[in-house]
Amino acid sequence: FREWPEDGEVLKWAAKLCQSLQLFDGERVFLIRTLSLGEDRKTREQLAKLALNLKDLSEATQHVQALILSDPNDGSAQWLQGILLMQSQEWAEATKSFRRALCCGHDPRKAGIGLGMACMGIGDVEEAWRVFEQVVLEHPDDSEAMNGLIQSGTSLKRWTGLSQHLSRFVERNPAECDMRFALAGAEVRAGRAAHVADRRQRRRVAGR
Repeated sequence: FREWPEDGEVLKWAAKLCQSLQLFDGERVFLIRTLSLGEDRKTREQLAKLALNLKDLSEATQHVQALILSDPNDGSAQWLQGILLMQSQEWAEATKSFRRALCCGHDPRKAGIGLGMACMGIGDVEEAWRVFEQVVLEHPDDSEAMNGLIQSGTSLKRWTGLSQHLSRFVERNPAECDMRFALAGAEVRAGRAAHVADRRQRRRVAGR
């Protein structure tokens, strides 16, 4: 790694190459070398994400704190802080970071999913349902948000609402077998067993 020149763009390219090859140690080395040439926000964000992926909470904390210190209104930094807090199981603080990320204009899908997960962590399942439902309405094909809605809806026994959302998802994504199974379960629990049987019959007829 030392043979690579002290050129920021070259080192970033090398880090990206290592990332594509899943050579995470190499990626980290090149990113650190890039940062040693001068503060670079994107490089520090990459280092924070890499540390979070590797569950290195100490290094992640170092980079996330540096990002927030330089710009407390950076939504991406607040989102990273939320992820870090969740990995540390500090669920209540994580909800605050994700809300700040939303207020600072970070990707509402990513911040919303994070917020929903953090709400589940503190046991506020009702709020988690509300948050995941909003993300699903805005991103109807998002399986991660749909899984969050299934988890919170199951805890709340909100079978009718869950079956409605799952039905729309399956109509748009018919190849998602896991979601079909979840839909059947929700409809049975919602007292719509006849509807499930009718759908299966129509599938058999269509497949002939």
